[in-house]
Amino acid sequence: MQPRQREDEKWAEQIKKERQFEELEHLFSKAKRAQENVLHLFHEAWQGNRA
Repeated sequence: MQPRQREDEKWAEQIKKERQFEELEHLFSKAKRAQENVLHLFHEAWQGNRA
C-alpha cells in the first residue's frame, strides 16, 4: 500500500469517527430534551395534585 493511500484511509476513518460522534451528540441532546419534558410534565402533574 502506498503512503498516500494509507494517509487518505486514515483521514477517511477520522471523518467517519467524527460523524459518528456528532450523531451520538445529537441523539444525546434529543434524549436530554425528552428527559426534561418528562420531568416538566411530572412536575405539572405533581403541582396539580397538590392544588
